[in-house]
Amino acid sequence: RNLEVVVGATVLKVEIDCGDKGGAKRKCRAKGVWFRAEDGKDVYVEGRKEILLAASAVQTPKILMLSGVGEEEELRKHGIEVKVSSPGVGKNLQ
Repeated sequence: RNLEVVVGATVLKVEIDCGDKGGAKRKCRAKGVWFRAEDGKDVYVEGRKEILLAASAVQTPKILMLSGVGEEEELRKHGIEVKVSSPGVGKNLQ
């Protein structure tokens, strides 16, 4: 199967793997997604090749930030481990 669609679920975060943290430039990749199913259980699914995130102009930045992608100071303020520093995430909403 190439695609599985789950309805009635809420994405909690994307699991991001940054490999060895010793290098100056880390290569990070999305490896899976945590979501809350209709029955209230948290479920993790891992992608074989890639993860596609399309959750609207408001929800996509929110999910990225919950996953550790965004402005470092903002993420740390909320106790979120910084995976990728990207200050523009969620800043240009109009």
